Amino acid sequence: MTIALAADSVLANRYRIAERIGKGGMGEVFRGIDHVLEREVAIKVLTERSDEVRQRFLLEAQSMARLNHPNIVAVYDVGVDQSLSYIILEFVRGKTLREMDRKNLSLETAIGMTVQVLEALQYAHGQGIIHRDIKPGNLMIGHEHAVKVMDFGLARRMSDISNLTQSGQIVGTIAYLPPERFLGKSGDRASDLYSVGVLLYELLCGTLPFPLESGDLVAVMYAHVNDRPKPPRHVNPAIPPALERIVMRLLDKDPARRYPDAASLLVDLRAVQATLALPRVHLVETSVTETLPAADSDQPVPHEPAAAQADDTNAIGIDPSATLRVKNDLLASKTFSSALTRVMQGMMCARKQQWREAEDHYTAAIGMLTPLRHPSELARTYARLGGMYCAKIKVTGISLPSEVSAARDHLTKALPVLREKRLNADVREAEANLKLLEAVKTA
Repeated sequence: MTIALAADSVLANRYRIAERIGKGGMGEVFRGIDHVLEREVAIKVLTERSDEVRQRFLLEAQSMARLNHPNIVAVYDVGVDQSLSYIILEFVRGKTLREMDRKNLSLETAIGMTVQVLEALQYAHGQGIIHRDIKPGNLMIGHEHAVKVMDFGLARRMSDISNLTQSGQIVGTIAYLPPERFLGKSGDRASDLYSVGVLLYELLCGTLPFPLESGDLVAVMYAHVNDRPKPPRHVNPAIPPALERIVMRLLDKDPARRYPDAASLLVDLRAVQATLALPRVHLVETSVTETLPAADSDQPVPHEPAAAQADDTNAIGIDPSATLRVKNDLLASKTFSSALTRVMQGMMCARKQQWREAEDHYTAAIGMLTPLRHPSELARTYARLGGMYCAKIKVTGISLPSEVSAARDHLTKALPVLREKRLNADVREAEANLKLLEAVKTA
């Protein structure tokens, strides 16, 4: 949904629209002019009108308005005009870290930028706010690598940690989320620090600790929960051992074994800086373009699309015919996120040889995915269910005809799509499981 706010239109008799500069999960962002204070501002306008999203939008404004720090994008005002809810933000110049080449940064730059992110989080955590969506797309990089953290749209007050989203829904970006988020927990300070650990790993190594090379979202979720990342020095030998220990502690599966807070982590990172004689990155007061980006390119979990009520769309220039479609997209994105969670839970149960529970999770996920337009994930889920039956046969030595038949049907259904999408690793595994079933059949 795009808001057709014309250039030179004015909100609240104060903020003149100059141009549209970005789009986020719940709204769009415009560059504007505050005629009272005669300064450029960023104007974030809510495009979805449901009570849930309005509540999140208000929470974002309340969270950010409490934060006054040089490494955090400032909130100046919030209000409603022309049936539009809006937030007035600091206008900053630069580009997001997502838009930068993150593969060839020096150790000095990587550590310096991470220190600035941590200084922002240390301050926010001290105010009772956790960010919950630290990733390159939410970090603006200005002159001399000055960093500003933005988009506290997923932030929560620590005293009100309950999710506003549906149970099982994963909000944020898969590549940077901590394992506890995939297990249905809302997250805390340690969760933000895990995301910083993923970010630091990427800046130091030029790759994510759990890459999305195959595009298999569930496999990455599973890896975050179960797998140990390759130590950073195995990827980049120039990384000092002390820095590697910091990264691996941040990426611990158990939040209690990570750093207790950003302050403790900053002490260790600055010690590494001192050892390497790295210069501190000094902030330069500048204005950076607040482009709330669309979802990160690093394989995001679908963000909530924007939508609007039909009764006032003509007044603000929104296409009325798009309303139902966008609301359906919102429901589909929540269903897709829940389905991925069920698939991951099925994988974990299968690993523990909890066959019945794994079957229930996979079957539920297939029911969610079938009406959606995600053929690759649906095919992979069919293949995983078929593979689960094959694993059960290997472990127990029992081959029930109904399970052999079901496994063969699921694998046969999955293979054409897996081949078409060139998911070669999945194809090889599915073919190997079919061969196993043929041997069982002739035994």
